[in-house]
Amino acid sequence: MMKQKAATTTLGLSAEKLKWLAEQKAASDAAYAAYRLAHPVPEMVTGSPYQAAREAWANGGAGAKLEHWMTQKE
Repeated sequence: MMKQKAATTTLGLSAEKLKWLAEQKAASDAAYAAYRLAHPVPEMVTGSPYQAAREAWANGGAGAKLEHWMTQKE
């Protein structure tokens, strides 16, 4: 009897099972959204204090910023 019921539904899932899965996903999504509001992800810092010197070096010119960086590393 179960095989016969499963064969008549889409992918073997009953409408009740699909409804339950949708409710579970909605509850999970709501819980995740509430967690993210309570625990925000800090903004990732991008760039580097040496980025301008690196770009000057990559473009073929040392420049004052690269010289400053080199003297600080020694």
